[in-house]
Amino acid sequence: MAKAKRKLKKEAFIAIIVMCAVLIVMIVLGIFRMNKGFVYRDNLDTIVITVNDTNISLKELTFYIMKVEETGQERALLYNEDNPLAYWNLYMQNENQDSGYMTNIAKQSAIDYCIRDNIYAKEAAKAGIEFTADEDEDLRYDAQTAFELMTNRQRMASELTADDFYIILYKQQLSFKYMAYMAENDKDGTLESIMLKYDVGGTYYESLKMNYDIYINKDVLDNVKVGYVTVN
Repeated sequence: MAKAKRKLKKEAFIAIIVMCAVLIVMIVLGIFRMNKGFVYRDNLDTIVITVNDTNISLKELTFYIMKVEETGQERALLYNEDNPLAYWNLYMQNENQDSGYMTNIAKQSAIDYCIRDNIYAKEAAKAGIEFTADEDEDLRYDAQTAFELMTNRQRMASELTADDFYIILYKQQLSFKYMAYMAENDKDGTLESIMLKYDVGGTYYESLKMNYDIYINKDVLDNVKVGYVTVN
């Protein structure tokens, strides 16, 4: 009986040692992953948004992030020329809009307009809206120009090419063309009506958006800090 008890104690002791070893390994792996951190450029090919059957990579979304950072950085420098990051870390309390840190509000804006362009590009295709040869030529010129005007920081962060710009601008301009088409057929086809009905947050757009299956990869996007990607 005593021998059996000693055996049980020995087995229990071994089990505890094994469990402790496993726990230590898990803690070490957790610390390693935390220290490794999120590397933006390593995730450029990762799908971060899906609109029906269209996959949008972080690289494509970076175009929109660049745009909101260009606009936001101008305000950031006016707010604090010596420390523009102070602006991006501001907490905004809005009564009629979403509240939050400027970096997150700007990121949501980039996501919203990226989704809008992809939805309206699909709607334009359904309506038979397309570009003329001259318009397409202008688009290619604009894409090349936009590529050449990129800062070194933007090039390194995004790895966007002139061809990437063309693909993105094609959808964006098609989106604009669709909104103009809808406004022309609207009884109140004014610029204000376009903003209130057909742009992000507009009644028509938000209703149409509900007909689309939209997936947002929060595991990746939660690590993206707008105001830090192509500026600062």
